[in-house]
Formats: sequence, structure tokens, C-alpha cells
Amino acid sequence: MNAFVTQVKQVWQRLSRVQRGLVLGTAVLIVLFSCVAIFTGSSTQWRTLGSGLSRKEAQKVLAKLDDADVPYRIVEGGSTIEVPFDRWNEVQTIVVQNDLLQHDSDKGFAKAFGLDITATKSQQEFKRLIALQDELEMAIMRQEGIEDATVYITPAKHHWTKEGSQGAKASVMLDPTPGHLISAHQVESIVRFVAGAVKELDAESVVVTDTRGLVLARPEGADRPVAVAAGLAQARSMRLQGAAEEALERVFGRDKVVVRCNVELDMEQVRVETDGFLPDSQVVQTEKIRATENSKPLGKGTVSTSAVQAGTAAGSEVGSKTEDTDITYAHGKKREVRIKEVGAVKNLAVSVLADESLKVHTLAIESIVKGAVGYRSARGDTFGGVQFVPFAAPIAAAAPVEPTMWETGFAWELIKWSITGVIGLAFVAYLALTARRAKKTVGSALARIAEEETDERRQLEVRPDPKDELKELVHRDVGTVGKLLRNWMYEPAGSSS
Repeated sequence: MNAFVTQVKQVWQRLSRVQRGLVLGTAVLIVLFSCVAIFTGSSTQWRTLGSGLSRKEAQKVLAKLDDADVPYRIVEGGSTIEVPFDRWNEVQTIVVQNDLLQHDSDKGFAKAFGLDITATKSQQEFKRLIALQDELEMAIMRQEGIEDATVYITPAKHHWTKEGSQGAKASVMLDPTPGHLISAHQVESIVRFVAGAVKELDAESVVVTDTRGLVLARPEGADRPVAVAAGLAQARSMRLQGAAEEALERVFGRDKVVVRCNVELDMEQVRVETDGFLPDSQVVQTEKIRATENSKPLGKGTVSTSAVQAGTAAGSEVGSKTEDTDITYAHGKKREVRIKEVGAVKNLAVSVLADESLKVHTLAIESIVKGAVGYRSARGDTFGGVQFVPFAAPIAAAAPVEPTMWETGFAWELIKWSITGVIGLAFVAYLALTARRAKKTVGSALARIAEEETDERRQLEVRPDPKDELKELVHRDVGTVGKLLRNWMYEPAGSSS
């Protein structure tokens, strides 16, 4: 361990300032990304399982997630469910196994299109009946204020006797949205809609209930006009209230003023006939004609002028005819027939409840409300004034959860390219260090070679050349030289002369 530390110190001392800075920067980045990876690994990442869900769909999904001990998070008022990212595959398996979040993909007539040709006639009819029920449920849920609907149909039963035959029957269960009141008029429309869609089904055989098990009122017999009038009055009241509150909202903001309007409708059909005279015109009212005839015989040979005019011969009877005409004239007359509209507003009763912070705007509120509902004092409308009370502070709606950079993948891309950049910088630094070392090594080798060559030259220059000396010595005493060479050549190894 000590040797390793010593080597590290030696390597560190050999590095330049630039190299030390690169090493420290790389170490800091590695530690930083390690901390980020540990933090993200310990925190929960969420992924949206479904959005725009109804309460019924959300309840089914949450029940299955609770059974599987899968944590979840609800956002957007309960219409969106989020689950942990690391358990996504498990959640998908639960959704597929329990046939969740299918919406309308396998309901209605889409299911009937896939009928098995090998099925019996009764089985095919039963599947078509289920498909029809699904279609009616989806159609009813499209109405305003209906969140969920369930429809059951009992088909007609035919028998050769009248007593054994039965007509079709239907039961409808409605689940309204929170705060919505199902009116008798809406119930009547649903009853007629279901009765018209099912063969041999009368409106009298349709029962409508709510999720609490209460049978919703439907007008029957003599009470039908009264119920229809009540439904129309309620619809008109809600429409006028909505118009007034919308106008106030544009001026003072949301949740500041509440308007209630009670409408009484005139359901009587009145026929009014009016007669008028036309002074510039005359018409014949009566015409009487009286005619009188007188006749007498003429003498022989006498010619009557009237007879000649009448073309009678002599000897016949001659008479006279008188006509009196009595004509009575009268002025022209016209007749107008007016039928008053059924369901016209007979009178209104309006009341307003506002936040006490709007006391200074009392006259403005009154003017806006009267104009929005069509208030007319000559008709007998009443205005209950504006009452001020402190309103509770509205609960701020939760801001939509934006996907984090981990869910969008931006963080992972940032980490990936950051690590790639660090590795690239380290590689460039390594190449620079290697090149510098190689340059230093080559320079040292060349310098060493040059020094060795210089030393050899110096040694060659300092040592005398023995050629001339040997030549002179051989010339003077050949025997001595030969003796020395013989002794040197045959001298035993390791001996000294």
C-alpha cells in the first residue's frame, strides 16, 4: 500500500500544472455524476398510465393496483393515474390481464362484427343484445351531466296466445356528474331514446333509476303536461342563471357571484280573434229583388204594343212585368287570429349572492344580472336584491405536472454526452501527454547517441595509433617482437605477465 502511494506521489510530481488540472477536473466530474446517478436511482420516477379517465374506470384501475401493492399517484382531479417507471412492465401486465383502460374499443356494435359463424342463432342474438346495450350506454353518457350509464334490455317474448306474449322491457341506471341534477325532462328524453332504439319496446316499459336506487320521476298520464312544464321551467332557469353568472365572471372573475333564477312559464294556449273594419272599401251585405206581372186579354183587331214587343199574336193575352231591387252595402271587415306562445316566461324571481369584497359594485351587479336574464318589472318580475357574505377562498387548482427531465430522457442524454465529453478530454490529454513523453524520450536518445559518438571521437583522438610504433619495433628487433607475440598468444588464461 505504501509503495502504491509512493508511486502515485511520484507520478503526481512528474505532472505539469495543466495535466494536474485535467486530472482534478476529471475526478470532480466523475464524483458529481456518481452523486447524480445515486440520487436518481433512489428517487421515484413516474410514468402516466392513463389520462382522461372517468371515475368508474379510475376506481377499477386503482383497485387492481392496490391488490398488486403497486404505488400510484393521482393528478388532474383524479382523471390521470401515474405509476413508478421501474414497475411499468408489471403494471402493463395487470392492465392486460384485467382488461382495463379499454374505453370503447371492444364495446357496442364493434363486438357484434366479430360474431362467430359457428355460434347458434340464440347465441348470436344474445351477443347482438349485449352490443345494443353497450351502444345505448355510450350514447346516454354523451348527454350533458351523465358520467356513467348502465342499460339492461329484456327482449320481447312471442307466444301463440296473447297471454303468453310479453313486450320488451328496459332498465336504465344513471350516474350523474357531481353537482348535476337530472331533471324530469332529461329522464323523458332518455326514456324515449331507449324505447325508440329497441324493437317492440314501449316508453311505459322503461324504468330509470340512479345509483342510489331511487326511481327517477317520469311523467305519466294526466301529470305529463305538468311534469313537462316543470322540466321546461327548470331548463330555462338554469340557462338564465348560466348566462348571468358568465357575464359576472367576465367582469369580476370566477367564484365571486352566485345567481339563482326561478322561472314561471305560461303553458296556456290562448286564441285571440280581432275584427276590424276597412273604411275605404264597401261590400254588398244583402241584395233583395221583387218582381210583379200584370196580364189581360185584348180585343179582336186591336194590336198591343207590348204584345208586339213581346212577339204575341192578336187575340192572345197581353201583360206587364216589374222588378224592384233592394241592395244594402257595408264597410269591409278583416279578422285577425293570434295564438299566444306556449311556454313563454310569465314572470321571474331573481336573487344574487356575492362576495363581500364586491359591495362597492352593487349597482353594477344588479344591472348586469337584470340585463342577462331579461328582467322586466312590467311583466311582474321580482328582484330579491344582492346579498353579500364572505366567500371561502377558492382552492387553487393543482398545476399540471410537467414531465421531468428524467422522464423525457433529457437528463440521460446530458449525462451520456457529458461522460462522452469527459472521456474525450481525457483521451486528448493522454495523447498530448504521450506525445510529450515520446518527444522527450526521442530527444534524450538522440542526445545520448550524440554524446557517445563524441566520447568515442575523443578517445580515438587521445590514444596514439600503434601502427607506426609496431612497424618501427619490428624493424629494429624482429625476434623480440615475435617472442612477445608467441608468449601472448600461448599465455594461459587468467595468468598475469
